[in-house]
Amino acid sequence: MTAVELDLFSPAAVADPYAVFDHLRDTDPVHWSPRYRSWIVTRHADVSAALRDARFSSDRISPFVDAKLSGPDADPALRQTFAVLADWMVFKDPPDHTRLRRLLRTAFTPRSVAALEPRVRALSDELLDAVAGAGRADLVGSYAYPLTAAVIAEMLGVPAADRDLFKGWSDSISALVFAGLGTPSGTSAPPTGCSSCATTSATWPSGPPATPATTWCPPSCRPGTTTTASATTRSSPPACCCCSPGTRRPPT
Repeated sequence: MTAVELDLFSPAAVADPYAVFDHLRDTDPVHWSPRYRSWIVTRHADVSAALRDARFSSDRISPFVDAKLSGPDADPALRQTFAVLADWMVFKDPPDHTRLRRLLRTAFTPRSVAALEPRVRALSDELLDAVAGAGRADLVGSYAYPLTAAVIAEMLGVPAADRDLFKGWSDSISALVFAGLGTPSGTSAPPTGCSSCATTSATWPSGPPATPATTWCPPSCRPGTTTTASATTRSSPPACCCCSPGTRRPPT
């Protein structure tokens, strides 16, 4: 397998990713991929060493912005999308990552997770009842995806009617994060999804329950605003919407 051939989203790789990674481990365990502009490390010892080495950074956004989006001809929509991504916790190093993780961690204490169990069971029963009625189903499409999407959406205060829209935004932004700018979806879908997120979520009439480390998009928030978000609960001062540049908030 050459660097050009490596496509982690090809039908063959999706059907059997283990064979792909087994091949990389055997032939090129520290592999540079032009497609993903990343080093793909597949041996446990190498991965462990890299994660513990302070010379490696989680900030994969700033170098790209500096190299590709700092000039006058850069697409403003794409630049705004990367401004949002730059504030995601997964792209942060300490101390910012530590601060954001501390805020987010309060929503996933044993007590908080245990409180979700009755609702998760109810959602699971609803999905299984639908599967039983149909007689057959795709495990991911009919159960795993809608269950996880529904739980996450409810934690964030997303109305049930907007769950599929919420998933669409996630997919469009993922096209940029994982597939990169080498595909049409990686160029056009993320800014479109980001703009739609800011516009639609601003119309939701209320935030989620007042749970620590939960952010929400108030009706006053509109695309293009730039605010430093301080809210971590519904009762706090309004935080800017998830797709507005310049925000700092626990990521979704």
